[in-house]
Amino acid sequence: MAVCGFTGYRYEKLPFSRTDAAAVSRLRARLREACVCALDAGCTHFISGFAQGSDLLFAQTVLSLGGEYALTLEAALPFPDACARWCAEDRAQYQALLSRCDRVYAVSPIPGKRFYLMRNDYIVNACDRLIAVYDGKPGGTAYTLRRAQQKGVVIDMIKP
Repeated sequence: MAVCGFTGYRYEKLPFSRTDAAAVSRLRARLREACVCALDAGCTHFISGFAQGSDLLFAQTVLSLGGEYALTLEAALPFPDACARWCAEDRAQYQALLSRCDRVYAVSPIPGKRFYLMRNDYIVNACDRLIAVYDGKPGGTAYTLRRAQQKGVVIDMIKP
């Protein structure tokens, strides 16, 4: 089973507002294209870090393809209830998506900032292919891409 991981920006790093329906729709379409490409390359297991923004859009996209393809979705969390400080709407979306995952893995049973990068390492170590929403900004996505490049993972880049 080939595995496709995901890394990407949270809403605040995307170059458009989360309320810009046209821009969000374009990103969803590009995520769908990248997921279909990964499926065509033999990936059947997908891993999302379940952060706000593009991680959750990726999870939604994978789940939307479930009726057309045999695939599984895994949520890789830094710790349980990582969404505790989010707004009610985002928490509800997170929980609804999490309930549809085939597997949920938490790096740590307790909260901690260091577990976010450990979650990213878990995704890179598990995947053969990585889809990334990235345009050069520093942070967790840049870190994850560097780790994937060091490992020789195939990377499908989506510029937001």
